[in-house]
Amino acid sequence: MAVGVAAVGMTAAGCGTGTPGQATAGVSGTSLATSASATTTSGSAEPFDGEVLKRGEVAELEDTSGARLNPVSDGDLRNFGISAKVFEIGTTDEITSGRGYRPDTGNKLLVFSVKVERHEKSSAVSGRVSASVSVEGRQQNLPGFDELLSYGEQDGTLHYAVGVPAQDPHDVELQLKYSDLAQRFDLLDGRRTGDQPAVLYRSDDYPTVWVERLTPSSFEFTRPGDDEGPTRFTIPVERAELTYFAPVTGNAPEARDKAWLVLRYKAVGEGPNSGYASQCAVPLPAYTLTDDKGGTYQPVDRHSRFDSDGAVVTFEVPADLATATLRVAPTTLNCDTGGTSEPWPASGAAEIPFTLPAS
Repeated sequence: MAVGVAAVGMTAAGCGTGTPGQATAGVSGTSLATSASATTTSGSAEPFDGEVLKRGEVAELEDTSGARLNPVSDGDLRNFGISAKVFEIGTTDEITSGRGYRPDTGNKLLVFSVKVERHEKSSAVSGRVSASVSVEGRQQNLPGFDELLSYGEQDGTLHYAVGVPAQDPHDVELQLKYSDLAQRFDLLDGRRTGDQPAVLYRSDDYPTVWVERLTPSSFEFTRPGDDEGPTRFTIPVERAELTYFAPVTGNAPEARDKAWLVLRYKAVGEGPNSGYASQCAVPLPAYTLTDDKGGTYQPVDRHSRFDSDGAVVTFEVPADLATATLRVAPTTLNCDTGGTSEPWPASGAAEIPFTLPAS
């Protein structure tokens, strides 16, 4: 049984002092907001034909030449089908690469780098997930972010500079948003803030946890009018995944401490009518999920389906679900016989235990 290994503890990454003129991030100590001498003097009399960033304005950078950046210990930010990791932050008064950037009078440049990973089967992320930076309530989308999701490789690294107050900066925040769920990262203190659904950060590097290739189990069904005996209906669950976003729709569960458990399989038949197994759907009331704490759950109709690709069965469960057993005990199957659905009798029960990676 293959396992999507996942375990993470959330640590607040503070910010400390470093080389004069540069504030550090991801190190215990003072933050960018309070560190002394947070910007250097570049000699404003020198000719400059680059771009001047006003407070709250953000620019995508070719690289971070001119800024000394410091590592962030826990910069993970996750949402629907995507992971972003802020891995370095710093400040400067000039970016020397590309077209060049300086801050407007009374400001400095806060510079950060972020690794972006678009996860498998997430081509629909573009246009649905947005990334922005806000400074004192002024919000601006990150240039280049949506283009990376639309046309880039699976992974990518982006660099940004944003104008912030030179003295006493506050409320500088990176936001990753899908629908009404916004995940936030304080770029001054180097830590996540706000509401954080538990399952999004249960894994070290992925917004879901899962196990694959569960041990198959089966029950029997009979074709009406057929005297050749019963056929075994085997359920080989290919993947059991705990996620915050429902399949297809991306809907969130009722509460932040809940998650969707999504089971996917394509039935296999063994016996005289084995070819019909993939054409027979198990009625949803025949599925029951029981966890190791005594909780019992039924499938959610609107997020479950059966088609030629197989079955997708979805339960709403606690986000800390660890060990559970799926029980499938139908008395009939809905079998497609040339465009007509017929009820075929079934008996017995398939039971499939599994354990998800612990938080």
